[in-house]
Amino acid sequence: MRPHTFSLGHHDLIDAILDDRRASVTVACSVDDVDQVFGWVCWEGLTLPGEEAGSAEGHAVLHYVLVKQSPNYQRFGIGRALVEYVLAKTGGPLCVSHMTETGQRILDAHPRLKVDYRFAYSPYAAFMPKVRVQW
Repeated sequence: MRPHTFSLGHHDLIDAILDDRRASVTVACSVDDVDQVFGWVCWEGLTLPGEEAGSAEGHAVLHYVLVKQSPNYQRFGIGRALVEYVLAKTGGPLCVSHMTETGQRILDAHPRLKVDYRFAYSPYAAFMPKVRVQW
């Protein structure tokens, strides 16, 4: 696929994720200056605000985790804290819709994370929220 074609289609997918009422973006920032952003996570719970937790089928979805590289905020546990926040809000397990080289490298270096955080990768989770995942 040509990069331009991928980029156009993927922007539409990102817009669709952010337009979904179940999607949330949680930002990690300085307590002294909220404009100083360290990173963020985009995730999707199973229920809408006001719905009873556990009333929907499927899995919560972790779409993206980003910790800024410049200035370097990585390796201070910010990404881990963001994932743990999502796990606390959703109760896990998590279906990961986008796996980057960095994410895969972290999993390869720390294979226990996949078990501890109870997540599985499935690109279909980005556009099929009730996708079934083989754990």
